[in-house]
Amino acid sequence: MQRLEARWYTEVCMKEGDIDHDLFKFAILNFNMVQETHQNDLKDMSRWWEDLGLGSHPKLSFARDRLMECFFWTTGVIGDPRFYYYKKWYTKLNTMVTTIDDVYDVYGTLDELMLLREAVVNLARMAQCMYQDGDGHGVPDK
Repeated sequence: MQRLEARWYTEVCMKEGDIDHDLFKFAILNFNMVQETHQNDLKDMSRWWEDLGLGSHPKLSFARDRLMECFFWTTGVIGDPRFYYYKKWYTKLNTMVTTIDDVYDVYGTLDELMLLREAVVNLARMAQCMYQDGDGHGVPDK
């Protein structure tokens, strides 16, 4: 969220006037470059969501189309543009979980919901084991 606060600070600095103008120009340039990167990332995610077809599928009209919300949330958590790969996958995961949640809210029986819960718990255990058995970043030891 530091980058969101940077916008506020640039306005404050412009009003005060007692700043290093060269450094200020670089700060604004950096802010604009990061914003452009986020916009391009969102375009990529929008293309993926459209190609997937879940947001516009007639049988899933009840499902929330929350790509922008998921992207914004993920950008708040992983704001550094260098981590685009992780931001992309967390955004995809969040949108898929939201859609699955909506499907089960509308169509899921109690037995199916219990199976889904068990599958998610097992997946979390598997991810934890992969993390612990690797190098601490999910990469297995050689």
